[in-house]
Amino acid sequence: MLPLLSQYLPNGDLNNNMQFKTYLRTGGAKHVYDLSDFMMMTLPKPRVNYYSSSNYFEIQKGVTGYANEVIEALGFFPVKMDLDVLRSMEIFSQAILFLGLIFDIIILLFVILSILLIYSLLMISVETKTFEFGVMRMVGISKGGLVNMILIQSVMFVFPSLIFGFIMTFPSLSGIYKALFSPDMGLDTTPVPSAFAVQ
Repeated sequence: MLPLLSQYLPNGDLNNNMQFKTYLRTGGAKHVYDLSDFMMMTLPKPRVNYYSSSNYFEIQKGVTGYANEVIEALGFFPVKMDLDVLRSMEIFSQAILFLGLIFDIIILLFVILSILLIYSLLMISVETKTFEFGVMRMVGISKGGLVNMILIQSVMFVFPSLIFGFIMTFPSLSGIYKALFSPDMGLDTTPVPSAFAVQ
């Protein structure tokens, strides 16, 4: 643009200044970025990692930390950073926090219900087999053996459900990942549960 501008300068002192016209034709094109007043920045790939946390303050810390690195690299300039995505997320941060709390309560209720269900199944099993346990004690089984038998029975309630749950995890995660993420996001979408999910 600057070399083209030098050809159409108005008449007068500015037009007669050949050094200025030479600067516009040669050096001006090299320093055009020094005159820019707007710069658009994107986060490095994968960008989703910056926004994957459910805590808004962690997201804000990551995004503003990277933005501050960019500002520091620009040098001593009066830069005003405008983070549109972060500002939009701030509006919904309270709603996200509330939904996360609701999901945590639901998970806690499911854990309590599963514990009560296993306990009630064991109690029903023990009460219906009181006579059998008495006969076993009369035959010679020890208290430890009886307790071990009840523990093995409780494992038989839990173990098949764990296997079935892990088997159903793979197709469920695969379907959710295909619905939520696209291949160009650069995320690992293999439906293998992490160590945190196993714990």
